[in-house]
Amino acid sequence: MSKETTQIVKGIAILLMLFLHLFNKMPDISGYVPLLSFGTTPLAHLLTRAANPVPFFLIVSGYGLSAVYHSRGYATGYLWRRTLRLYVHYWLALTVFLFLLLGFSAHCPSLSPLSLLLNYTCLQPSYNLTLWFLFPYVLLSVTSGGLFRLLARVGPWHLLAVAFLLHLPAALLISRYYDSFFSTHALPYQAALYFYLLFPFLIGTVMERYAASGRSLTWHRLEGCNIPVVLLLLLLVALRCLTERNLPNPEYAFAFIWLLLHLRFRPVVAGFFTAMGRYSMMMWFVHKYLFEDLLHNLVYAPRYPLLIYPLAVVLTFLTAYVCQFLADKLVGRLPVFRK
Repeated sequence: MSKETTQIVKGIAILLMLFLHLFNKMPDISGYVPLLSFGTTPLAHLLTRAANPVPFFLIVSGYGLSAVYHSRGYATGYLWRRTLRLYVHYWLALTVFLFLLLGFSAHCPSLSPLSLLLNYTCLQPSYNLTLWFLFPYVLLSVTSGGLFRLLARVGPWHLLAVAFLLHLPAALLISRYYDSFFSTHALPYQAALYFYLLFPFLIGTVMERYAASGRSLTWHRLEGCNIPVVLLLLLLVALRCLTERNLPNPEYAFAFIWLLLHLRFRPVVAGFFTAMGRYSMMMWFVHKYLFEDLLHNLVYAPRYPLLIYPLAVVLTFLTAYVCQFLADKLVGRLPVFRK
């Protein structure tokens, strides 16, 4: 995958995330009017089953970090600076919206020292639950060098198989014991999430190693055949909507990305997805505050999903653009990033 392709995948992933968090609740809770329903399930709500973005981001991250590591290597300092840069962006968004919540929201978050510590470290992000995978993602990043060395020693398929076997019990434990245990025990929860997310991260790594060996990630008969590929994507989405459980999500994300690699995007379409991808991280950080806390009535004012969704995308992108501009300026002034 080229850098542009990874940005396109991240752009699609953040659009899936926005759709998921807009319509994953039923209309009487979120406040939208379904135009089409299957039985008692609105179409928009049904489609959220195919809109789980986390494996998309992890596959792309595993691919990108593996490419950097194997092309020029990286020392521990690189990983920590990368992590600090991520946290600076997160801290700026959190601080800005924390002040906005205190000033304009009827439901003010707790400002106890423990709450602030858990949220600023993202060990237990109670202010913004959509950030549940930020801390384990950081753990995967800072341990990626060791994972890549282990992969070279035991082989990609063996390590991927072990990661899959760890993924299954982690998923089971989280689904069964989140409310009764993990929601109040941050460290065991983060450990379980690490092994839950390791599998899609290593899918991206294995893809990169496969491509680096000179083999193609695509099937030549589908390359550039947009209509058949789009039909296959629609079929994949339909099949994913028929399943209610989250276990196939990494496999679904891999199949989706693999099909995307065969598409030829028009420049305007590629430019749109690339822009979404470039600001996807900050869009992830800020969208919950807009949808749920500050602008809920404005976002859902158009009432219909076909109108709500583009309005939410525009509001989130503009907010993320401003926040990322400020965060980049702040990062540029910190001496640690001038090396």
